[in-house]
Amino acid sequence: MIRVDHVQVARLHSFLKGFSIGGAVRWQDEVGIGYGQLYTPEAGIVPDLSNPYFAPSSWNGDVWTSYRKKLTDKINWRIQLNVRNLIGEDSDIPVRANPDGSIAVIRIPNERTWFVTNTFEF
Repeated sequence: MIRVDHVQVARLHSFLKGFSIGGAVRWQDEVGIGYGQLYTPEAGIVPDLSNPYFAPSSWNGDVWTSYRKKLTDKINWRIQLNVRNLIGEDSDIPVRANPDGSIAVIRIPNERTWFVTNTFEF
């Protein structure tokens, strides 16, 4: 049996008062980036619509933490650290495929960035 003293809980609550954490996850499903080709006597070379090429799905995650404090009766202060793309995919993203299935165009993924903001409310 674990016994928790009310004084210990009160100390933990007062230590964490004003702190917040959060995060976000962005997900993108696979996307069509091209088609193979077929030859037909009537139209010549046409796209093979029954055989599309897809780029893989991708996901990324962000995280933030903040601290809030009342400076005076009329002024509240908050400092927040945001980290974008902390976890997830960081490889090149296919955008367009050649008719043979090789990748023709890629997109460079967003880089990991972090920034700190300060907010004063009055």
